[in-house]
Amino acid sequence: MARLLREGGSLSAEEIPVKGSSTKDIDLKQFDLFLFKKYKKELEELNSEKVGIDQILENLNLARNGEFLLTGLLSFSTKRHLFFPQFSVQCVSMDGSIIGSTFSDNVSALEGTISDVFKGAMDFIGRNMKKVPETNGFNSPTKWEIPHEVFEELLVNALVHRDYLISSTAV
Repeated sequence: MARLLREGGSLSAEEIPVKGSSTKDIDLKQFDLFLFKKYKKELEELNSEKVGIDQILENLNLARNGEFLLTGLLSFSTKRHLFFPQFSVQCVSMDGSIIGSTFSDNVSALEGTISDVFKGAMDFIGRNMKKVPETNGFNSPTKWEIPHEVFEELLVNALVHRDYLISSTAV
């Protein structure tokens, strides 16, 4: 039903309240960093203006009545994985280009805020990406065989543009 409403433009996944979530589970460091980058104000400064965190989150359309909306939960909740474990990212690395090649690395599901998941996935990719020398010299610095920016763009698109109305771990 939710997917039909979304298709008709009547519902947006990011505006769905997450029942049982609480804005008390906010990652204050992450939220303060966001506020400073976007508005050049720190949370402490806004609180001194008698505007509480719940009101700030509601004004930004990230929460309603003390509960996170999906966007707020994904961006700033420390307990996102308790409500949507399927929105985690799982990584595995294989040597070779054929399915069934030699397994080389994996990590348990990456959880936390969407920023934490992004950082964890990029760290995994960096650890497993082949490095090539930049020049022919003996002590030449190395670079990723495939540019870092390619994976940043792929991962951001996978996390941001995924269909959050589908309960699946696949992105």
